[in-house]
Amino acid sequence: MGFLYKEQDEPMDAANSIATLLEHHPPSEVLAAPHLHEEFDPAAITSMLGLLVPERVMTLHTSAAHAAAATPFREPWYGTRFGLSYIDDATIAAWAGATEDTGALRLPDPNPFIPTDFSLECERAEAAGVPLPRLPTRLRNSAGLELWHKTDATFRKPKVNLCLAISTAEAYRNPLAVVMTSLFTRQLSDELTEFSYHAEVASCHYRVQSTNSGLALMFGGYSHKLPALLHRVASKFARPDLMADRFAIHRDIMRRTYANFFKEQPYQHATYMANVLLEHKRHHILEYLQVVSGDTLTLEGYRHFCMSVLPARVRVQALCHGNATASQAEEMVATACTAFGSEPLAASERDEVDSLLRALRLPEGTEIWVRQHGSLLHELQREHANADDTNSAIELLLQVGVDERPRTLLVEMLEQASGPRNNIGKQKGLLGGDAQNRAWLSN
Repeated sequence: MGFLYKEQDEPMDAANSIATLLEHHPPSEVLAAPHLHEEFDPAAITSMLGLLVPERVMTLHTSAAHAAAATPFREPWYGTRFGLSYIDDATIAAWAGATEDTGALRLPDPNPFIPTDFSLECERAEAAGVPLPRLPTRLRNSAGLELWHKTDATFRKPKVNLCLAISTAEAYRNPLAVVMTSLFTRQLSDELTEFSYHAEVASCHYRVQSTNSGLALMFGGYSHKLPALLHRVASKFARPDLMADRFAIHRDIMRRTYANFFKEQPYQHATYMANVLLEHKRHHILEYLQVVSGDTLTLEGYRHFCMSVLPARVRVQALCHGNATASQAEEMVATACTAFGSEPLAASERDEVDSLLRALRLPEGTEIWVRQHGSLLHELQREHANADDTNSAIELLLQVGVDERPRTLLVEMLEQASGPRNNIGKQKGLLGGDAQNRAWLSN
Protein backbone atom coordinates (compact mmCIF):
# COMPACT_ATOMS: atom_id res chain seq x y z
CA MET A 1 0.00 0.00 0.00
CA GLY A 2 2.75 2.42 0.94
CA PHE A 3 4.72 1.55 -2.19
CA LEU A 4 1.85 1.59 -4.71
CA TYR A 5 0.45 4.92 -3.54
CA LYS A 6 3.61 6.67 -2.36
CA GLU A 7 3.69 10.44 -2.72
CA GLN A 8 6.37 11.97 -4.92
CA ASP A 9 9.47 12.97 -2.95
CA GLU A 10 11.42 16.17 -3.27
CA PRO A 11 14.43 15.53 -5.57
CA MET A 12 16.97 16.19 -2.82
CA ASP A 13 15.15 13.91 -0.35
CA ALA A 14 14.81 11.15 -2.96
CA ALA A 15 18.51 11.32 -3.87
CA ASN A 16 19.57 11.19 -0.23
CA SER A 17 17.27 8.26 0.55
CA ILE A 18 18.32 6.22 -2.49
CA ALA A 19 22.02 6.84 -1.85
CA THR A 20 21.60 5.54 1.71
CA LEU A 21 19.65 2.46 0.56
CA LEU A 22 22.34 1.59 -2.01
CA GLU A 23 24.64 0.71 0.87
CA HIS A 24 22.37 -2.24 1.69
CA HIS A 25 20.49 -3.16 -1.52
CA PRO A 26 21.40 -3.68 -5.20
CA PRO A 27 20.24 -0.96 -7.66
CA SER A 28 17.52 -3.24 -9.08
CA GLU A 29 15.80 -3.43 -5.66
CA VAL A 30 16.56 -0.03 -4.16
CA LEU A 31 13.12 1.54 -4.79
CA ALA A 32 10.99 -1.30 -3.45
CA ALA A 33 13.30 -2.65 -0.73
CA PRO A 34 12.00 -0.46 2.16
CA HIS A 35 8.43 -1.60 1.45
CA LEU A 36 8.90 -5.34 0.90
CA HIS A 37 9.45 -8.13 3.42
CA GLU A 38 10.15 -11.13 1.24
CA GLU A 39 11.65 -13.48 3.86
CA PHE A 40 9.98 -14.82 6.99
CA ASP A 41 12.45 -16.16 9.54
CA PRO A 42 10.71 -17.24 12.80
CA ALA A 43 14.03 -18.26 14.37
CA ALA A 44 15.52 -14.79 13.89
CA ILE A 45 12.38 -13.19 15.33
CA THR A 46 12.47 -15.48 18.37
CA SER A 47 16.16 -14.77 18.88
CA MET A 48 15.58 -11.02 18.83
CA LEU A 49 12.66 -11.27 21.27
CA GLY A 50 14.88 -13.28 23.60
CA LEU A 51 17.15 -10.25 23.93
CA LEU A 52 14.33 -8.01 25.15
CA VAL A 53 14.78 -8.75 28.85
CA PRO A 54 15.18 -6.45 31.89
CA GLU A 55 18.84 -7.51 32.31
CA ARG A 56 19.72 -5.77 29.03
CA VAL A 57 17.80 -2.53 29.56
CA MET A 58 19.43 0.91 29.45
CA THR A 59 17.49 4.04 30.42
CA LEU A 60 18.35 7.67 29.74
CA HIS A 61 16.81 10.44 31.84
CA THR A 62 17.48 14.07 30.91
CA SER A 63 16.18 16.71 33.29
CA ALA A 64 17.22 19.91 35.02
CA ALA A 65 16.33 18.12 38.26
CA HIS A 66 19.68 16.32 38.04
CA ALA A 67 21.66 19.57 38.30
CA ALA A 68 22.26 19.09 42.03
CA ALA A 69 22.84 15.32 41.78
CA ALA A 70 26.19 13.60 41.57
CA THR A 71 27.36 14.02 37.97
CA PRO A 72 31.06 13.13 37.95
CA PHE A 73 31.39 12.91 34.16
CA ARG A 74 31.49 15.67 31.56
CA GLU A 75 31.01 15.16 27.81
CA PRO A 76 33.79 16.77 25.73
CA TRP A 77 31.78 18.83 23.19
CA TYR A 78 29.50 21.10 25.25
CA GLY A 79 30.78 20.31 28.73
CA THR A 80 27.45 18.88 29.87
CA ARG A 81 27.72 16.93 33.11
CA PHE A 82 26.17 13.48 33.45
CA GLY A 83 26.14 10.58 35.82
CA LEU A 84 26.04 6.81 35.45
CA SER A 85 24.47 4.25 37.79
CA TYR A 86 23.45 0.61 37.62
CA ILE A 87 19.96 -0.74 38.28
CA ASP A 88 19.92 -2.85 41.44
CA ASP A 89 19.09 -6.56 41.37
CA ALA A 90 15.81 -6.14 43.27
CA THR A 91 14.45 -3.79 40.61
CA ILE A 92 15.55 -6.13 37.81
CA ALA A 93 13.82 -9.02 39.58
CA ALA A 94 10.63 -7.00 39.99
CA TRP A 95 10.64 -6.12 36.29
CA ALA A 96 11.24 -9.75 35.34
CA GLY A 97 8.36 -10.88 37.56
CA ALA A 98 5.97 -8.49 35.87
CA THR A 99 5.95 -10.75 32.79
CA GLU A 100 4.59 -13.74 34.71
CA ASP A 101 0.98 -12.56 34.30
CA THR A 102 0.68 -13.28 30.59
CA GLY A 103 -3.04 -12.45 30.66
CA ALA A 104 -2.19 -8.75 30.93
CA LEU A 105 -0.59 -8.83 27.49
CA ARG A 106 -2.65 -9.27 24.33
CA LEU A 107 -2.57 -8.38 20.70
CA PRO A 108 -4.05 -4.95 19.90
CA ASP A 109 -7.48 -4.58 18.34
CA PRO A 110 -7.61 -4.44 14.53
CA ASN A 111 -6.57 -1.06 13.18
CA PRO A 112 -9.81 0.74 12.22
CA PHE A 113 -8.01 3.04 9.77
CA ILE A 114 -6.49 0.44 7.41
CA PRO A 115 -8.11 1.07 3.98
CA THR A 116 -9.32 -1.66 1.64
CA ASP A 117 -10.98 0.41 -1.09
CA PHE A 118 -8.47 2.08 -3.43
CA SER A 119 -10.82 2.91 -6.29
CA LEU A 120 -10.65 6.39 -7.86
CA GLU A 121 -13.63 8.73 -8.14
CA CYS A 122 -12.09 10.44 -11.18
CA GLU A 123 -12.09 7.12 -13.05
CA ARG A 124 -15.76 6.60 -12.23
CA ALA A 125 -16.54 10.07 -13.53
CA GLU A 126 -14.54 9.51 -16.70
CA ALA A 127 -16.27 6.16 -17.32
CA ALA A 128 -19.66 7.85 -16.94
CA GLY A 129 -18.66 10.73 -19.19
CA VAL A 130 -19.02 13.29 -16.39
CA PRO A 131 -16.57 16.22 -16.78
CA LEU A 132 -14.71 17.25 -13.64
CA PRO A 133 -14.23 20.98 -12.90
CA ARG A 134 -10.67 22.21 -13.32
CA LEU A 135 -10.91 24.56 -10.31
CA PRO A 136 -12.47 24.07 -6.85
CA THR A 137 -16.24 24.56 -6.74
CA ARG A 138 -18.10 26.19 -3.87
CA LEU A 139 -20.81 23.80 -2.70
CA ARG A 140 -22.11 25.70 0.34
CA ASN A 141 -22.04 29.34 1.43
CA SER A 142 -24.10 30.15 4.51
CA ALA A 143 -23.67 31.99 7.77
CA GLY A 144 -22.21 28.88 9.40
CA LEU A 145 -20.46 27.07 6.56
CA GLU A 146 -18.50 27.72 3.38
CA LEU A 147 -17.47 24.54 1.58
CA TRP A 148 -15.18 24.23 -1.45
CA HIS A 149 -14.48 20.98 -3.24
CA LYS A 150 -12.44 19.51 -6.09
CA THR A 151 -12.21 15.90 -7.20
CA ASP A 152 -8.61 15.25 -8.17
CA ALA A 153 -7.85 13.89 -11.64
CA THR A 154 -4.17 14.91 -11.81
CA PHE A 155 -2.31 12.92 -9.15
CA ARG A 156 -4.81 10.03 -9.26
CA LYS A 157 -4.18 8.68 -5.76
CA PRO A 158 -6.87 7.18 -3.47
CA LYS A 159 -6.20 9.94 -0.96
CA VAL A 160 -8.02 13.07 0.15
CA ASN A 161 -7.14 16.25 2.05
CA LEU A 162 -9.66 18.15 4.14
CA CYS A 163 -8.98 21.50 5.80
CA LEU A 164 -11.42 23.09 8.25
CA ALA A 165 -10.91 26.69 9.37
CA ILE A 166 -13.15 27.28 12.39
CA SER A 167 -13.69 31.00 12.95
CA THR A 168 -15.00 32.41 16.21
CA ALA A 169 -14.92 35.89 17.68
CA GLU A 170 -14.03 34.48 21.11
CA ALA A 171 -10.61 33.04 20.24
CA TYR A 172 -8.86 36.43 20.03
CA ARG A 173 -11.10 38.42 22.38
CA ASN A 174 -8.26 39.13 24.83
CA PRO A 175 -4.87 37.63 25.79
CA LEU A 176 -6.53 35.21 28.21
CA ALA A 177 -8.78 33.87 25.42
CA VAL A 178 -5.77 33.47 23.11
CA VAL A 179 -3.88 31.47 25.72
CA MET A 180 -6.88 29.26 26.50
CA THR A 181 -7.50 28.58 22.80
CA SER A 182 -3.87 27.62 22.26
CA LEU A 183 -3.89 25.51 25.42
CA PHE A 184 -7.05 23.77 24.21
CA THR A 185 -5.48 22.74 20.90
CA ARG A 186 -2.44 21.38 22.75
CA GLN A 187 -4.52 19.39 25.22
CA LEU A 188 -6.87 18.20 22.47
CA SER A 189 -3.92 16.90 20.45
CA ASP A 190 -2.69 15.21 23.62
CA GLU A 191 -6.02 13.44 24.15
CA LEU A 192 -6.14 12.32 20.51
CA THR A 193 -2.94 10.28 20.92
CA GLU A 194 -5.05 7.31 22.10
CA PHE A 195 -5.69 6.45 18.44
CA SER A 196 -3.15 8.62 16.59
CA TYR A 197 -0.66 5.73 16.35
CA HIS A 198 -3.18 3.56 14.50
CA ALA A 199 -3.96 6.45 12.16
CA GLU A 200 -0.29 7.11 11.39
CA VAL A 201 0.36 3.42 10.69
CA ALA A 202 -2.48 3.58 8.14
CA SER A 203 -1.02 6.79 6.60
CA CYS A 204 -3.88 8.94 7.91
CA HIS A 205 -2.84 12.22 9.46
CA TYR A 206 -4.44 15.11 11.28
CA ARG A 207 -3.30 18.37 12.84
CA VAL A 208 -5.03 20.71 15.27
CA GLN A 209 -3.76 24.24 15.75
CA SER A 210 -4.97 27.61 16.98
CA THR A 211 -5.18 30.69 14.77
CA ASN A 212 -5.97 34.35 15.37
CA SER A 213 -9.50 33.74 14.14
CA GLY A 214 -10.13 30.43 15.91
CA LEU A 215 -8.85 26.95 15.16
CA ALA A 216 -7.75 24.90 12.17
CA LEU A 217 -8.27 21.17 11.68
CA MET A 218 -6.38 19.47 8.85
CA PHE A 219 -6.78 15.88 7.70
CA GLY A 220 -5.04 13.83 5.03
CA GLY A 221 -4.81 10.20 4.03
CA TYR A 222 -6.57 7.38 2.27
CA SER A 223 -10.09 8.43 1.32
CA HIS A 224 -11.65 5.13 2.38
CA LYS A 225 -10.91 5.62 6.09
CA LEU A 226 -10.43 9.37 6.44
CA PRO A 227 -14.13 9.89 7.40
CA ALA A 228 -13.58 7.56 10.37
CA LEU A 229 -10.61 9.63 11.53
CA LEU A 230 -12.57 12.84 11.05
CA HIS A 231 -15.42 11.47 13.18
CA ARG A 232 -13.03 10.53 16.00
CA VAL A 233 -11.34 13.93 16.05
CA ALA A 234 -14.60 15.91 15.78
CA SER A 235 -16.18 13.88 18.60
CA LYS A 236 -13.20 14.53 20.87
CA PHE A 237 -13.32 18.22 19.91
CA ALA A 238 -16.93 18.40 21.11
CA ARG A 239 -16.39 16.32 24.27
CA PRO A 240 -12.80 16.71 25.50
CA ASP A 241 -11.67 15.40 28.89
CA LEU A 242 -9.48 18.40 29.85
CA MET A 243 -7.83 16.59 32.75
CA ALA A 244 -6.31 18.72 35.50
CA ASP A 245 -2.88 17.07 35.43
CA ARG A 246 -2.48 17.52 31.67
CA PHE A 247 -3.71 21.12 32.01
CA ALA A 248 -0.89 21.84 34.46
CA ILE A 249 1.72 20.16 32.24
CA HIS A 250 0.74 22.02 29.06
CA ARG A 251 0.43 25.29 30.93
CA ASP A 252 4.02 24.95 32.07
CA ILE A 253 5.15 24.04 28.54
CA MET A 254 3.44 27.16 27.17
CA ARG A 255 4.99 29.33 29.88
CA ARG A 256 8.46 28.14 28.95
CA THR A 257 7.70 28.52 25.24
CA TYR A 258 6.60 32.13 25.65
CA ALA A 259 9.59 32.89 27.90
CA ASN A 260 12.04 31.33 25.43
CA PHE A 261 10.78 33.62 22.68
CA PHE A 262 12.68 36.49 24.29
CA LYS A 263 15.90 34.53 23.81
CA GLU A 264 15.42 34.37 20.03
CA GLN A 265 17.69 36.19 17.61
CA PRO A 266 17.21 39.98 17.20
CA TYR A 267 16.04 39.65 13.59
CA GLN A 268 13.18 37.42 14.77
CA HIS A 269 12.17 40.07 17.30
CA ALA A 270 12.31 42.76 14.61
CA THR A 271 10.08 40.76 12.28
CA TYR A 272 7.67 39.99 15.11
CA MET A 273 7.41 43.63 16.16
CA ALA A 274 6.69 44.67 12.56
CA ASN A 275 3.78 42.22 12.50
CA VAL A 276 2.48 43.44 15.88
CA LEU A 277 2.59 47.09 14.87
CA LEU A 278 1.03 46.70 11.43
CA GLU A 279 -1.81 44.31 12.18
CA HIS A 280 -5.16 45.85 13.03
CA LYS A 281 -5.48 43.90 16.28
CA ARG A 282 -2.55 42.01 17.68
CA HIS A 283 -1.74 41.07 21.26
CA HIS A 284 1.90 40.89 22.30
CA ILE A 285 3.46 37.62 23.39
CA LEU A 286 4.47 39.31 26.64
CA GLU A 287 0.77 39.48 27.52
CA TYR A 288 0.48 35.72 26.98
CA LEU A 289 3.42 35.12 29.29
CA GLN A 290 1.75 37.24 31.97
CA VAL A 291 -1.45 35.19 31.63
CA VAL A 292 0.16 31.73 31.99
CA SER A 293 2.32 33.02 34.86
CA GLY A 294 -0.54 34.69 36.71
CA ASP A 295 -3.77 33.81 38.51
CA THR A 296 -6.31 34.75 35.84
CA LEU A 297 -5.92 31.36 34.11
CA THR A 298 -7.81 28.78 36.19
CA LEU A 299 -8.85 25.21 35.41
CA GLU A 300 -12.54 25.97 36.00
CA GLY A 301 -12.52 29.05 33.77
CA TYR A 302 -10.55 27.18 31.12
CA ARG A 303 -13.00 24.30 31.03
CA HIS A 304 -15.97 26.66 30.78
CA PHE A 305 -14.33 28.56 27.94
CA CYS A 306 -13.49 25.41 25.94
CA MET A 307 -16.81 23.65 26.48
CA SER A 308 -19.26 26.54 26.30
CA VAL A 309 -17.77 29.83 25.08
CA LEU A 310 -15.35 28.85 22.30
CA PRO A 311 -17.65 26.48 20.31
CA ALA A 312 -20.89 28.37 20.92
CA ARG A 313 -21.00 30.25 17.59
CA VAL A 314 -18.60 29.49 14.73
CA ARG A 315 -18.26 29.65 10.98
CA VAL A 316 -16.54 26.75 9.24
CA GLN A 317 -14.65 27.31 6.00
CA ALA A 318 -13.75 23.96 4.45
CA LEU A 319 -11.78 22.76 1.44
CA CYS A 320 -11.92 19.11 0.33
CA HIS A 321 -9.52 18.04 -2.40
CA GLY A 322 -8.63 14.59 -3.65
CA ASN A 323 -10.41 11.29 -4.13
CA ALA A 324 -13.86 12.38 -3.01
CA THR A 325 -17.07 13.37 -4.77
CA ALA A 326 -19.03 16.49 -3.93
CA SER A 327 -21.59 14.46 -1.96
CA GLN A 328 -18.82 12.72 0.00
CA ALA A 329 -17.23 16.08 0.82
CA GLU A 330 -20.56 17.42 2.05
CA GLU A 331 -21.10 14.31 4.16
CA MET A 332 -17.69 14.58 5.84
CA VAL A 333 -18.08 18.28 6.64
CA ALA A 334 -21.65 17.71 7.87
CA THR A 335 -20.32 15.05 10.25
CA ALA A 336 -17.83 17.54 11.70
CA CYS A 337 -20.36 20.36 11.99
CA THR A 338 -22.88 18.08 13.71
CA ALA A 339 -20.26 17.00 16.24
CA PHE A 340 -19.34 20.64 16.93
CA GLY A 341 -22.98 21.47 17.69
CA SER A 342 -22.36 25.19 17.17
CA GLU A 343 -24.64 27.99 16.10
CA PRO A 344 -23.52 30.14 13.13
CA LEU A 345 -21.71 33.42 13.72
CA ALA A 346 -23.77 36.58 13.77
CA ALA A 347 -23.05 39.18 11.08
CA SER A 348 -21.36 41.47 13.60
CA GLU A 349 -19.13 38.62 14.79
CA ARG A 350 -18.12 37.80 11.21
CA ASP A 351 -17.04 41.42 10.74
CA GLU A 352 -15.08 41.22 13.99
CA VAL A 353 -13.28 38.07 12.83
CA ASP A 354 -12.54 39.56 9.40
CA SER A 355 -11.03 42.64 11.04
CA LEU A 356 -8.36 40.49 12.68
CA LEU A 357 -6.80 39.91 9.27
CA ARG A 358 -6.55 43.56 8.32
CA ALA A 359 -3.28 45.50 8.18
CA LEU A 360 -2.73 49.13 9.04
CA ARG A 361 -1.93 51.39 6.10
CA LEU A 362 1.15 53.53 6.58
CA PRO A 363 0.84 57.20 5.55
CA GLU A 364 2.34 57.87 2.13
CA GLY A 365 5.53 59.91 1.97
CA THR A 366 6.27 59.41 5.66
CA GLU A 367 9.01 57.36 7.30
CA ILE A 368 8.15 55.65 10.58
CA TRP A 369 10.98 54.52 12.85
CA VAL A 370 10.46 52.14 15.77
CA ARG A 371 13.36 51.39 18.10
CA GLN A 372 13.46 48.61 20.67
CA HIS A 373 16.44 48.78 22.98
CA GLY A 374 17.27 46.47 25.86
CA SER A 375 17.01 49.32 28.35
CA LEU A 376 13.38 49.94 27.30
CA LEU A 377 12.12 46.40 27.74
CA HIS A 378 9.41 45.37 30.20
CA GLU A 379 10.71 43.94 33.48
CA LEU A 380 9.32 40.47 32.71
CA GLN A 381 10.84 40.61 29.24
CA ARG A 382 14.27 41.56 30.62
CA GLU A 383 14.04 38.66 33.04
CA HIS A 384 13.90 36.14 30.18
CA ALA A 385 16.04 37.94 27.59
CA ASN A 386 19.47 36.66 26.63
CA ALA A 387 21.83 39.15 28.24
CA ASP A 388 24.83 37.68 26.38
CA ASP A 389 23.40 38.36 22.92
CA THR A 390 24.99 41.57 21.64
CA ASN A 391 23.65 41.34 18.08
CA SER A 392 21.30 43.85 16.51
CA ALA A 393 18.80 43.76 13.64
CA ILE A 394 16.98 46.16 11.33
CA GLU A 395 13.61 45.43 9.76
CA LEU A 396 12.98 47.65 6.73
CA LEU A 397 9.40 47.31 5.53
CA LEU A 398 8.20 48.92 2.31
CA GLN A 399 4.42 48.93 2.00
CA VAL A 400 3.43 48.85 -1.68
CA GLY A 401 -0.34 48.86 -1.35
CA VAL A 402 -3.24 46.42 -1.44
CA ASP A 403 -2.99 42.88 -2.81
CA GLU A 404 -3.64 43.27 -6.52
CA ARG A 405 -2.58 40.91 -9.30
CA PRO A 406 -0.27 40.97 -11.20
CA ARG A 407 1.56 43.54 -9.05
CA THR A 408 1.63 41.20 -6.05
CA LEU A 409 3.13 38.48 -8.20
CA LEU A 410 5.91 40.85 -9.21
CA VAL A 411 6.66 41.52 -5.54
CA GLU A 412 6.87 37.80 -4.88
CA MET A 413 9.16 37.33 -7.88
CA LEU A 414 11.39 40.13 -6.56
CA GLU A 415 11.58 38.30 -3.23
CA GLN A 416 12.76 35.12 -4.95
CA ALA A 417 15.18 36.89 -7.30
CA SER A 418 16.87 38.97 -4.60
CA GLY A 419 17.56 36.05 -2.26
CA PRO A 420 20.68 34.63 -3.99
CA ARG A 421 22.35 38.05 -4.10
CA ASN A 422 22.32 38.16 -0.31
CA ASN A 423 24.00 34.76 -0.16
CA ILE A 424 26.66 35.80 -2.68
CA GLY A 425 27.34 38.98 -0.74
CA LYS A 426 27.72 37.04 2.47
CA GLN A 427 30.12 34.56 0.86
CA LYS A 428 32.32 37.40 -0.39
CA GLY A 429 32.36 39.01 3.03
CA LEU A 430 30.37 42.04 1.88
CA LEU A 431 27.80 41.67 4.63
CA GLY A 432 28.66 41.77 8.31
CA GLY A 433 25.92 39.31 9.24
CA ASP A 434 22.83 37.97 7.54
CA ALA A 435 20.36 39.61 5.16
CA GLN A 436 16.91 38.25 4.39
CA ASN A 437 13.88 39.42 2.51
CA ARG A 438 10.24 38.42 2.51
CA ALA A 439 7.00 39.38 0.85
CA TRP A 440 4.24 39.95 3.37
CA LEU A 441 0.64 39.79 2.18
CA SER A 442 -2.23 40.95 4.38
CA ASN A 443 -5.78 42.26 4.02
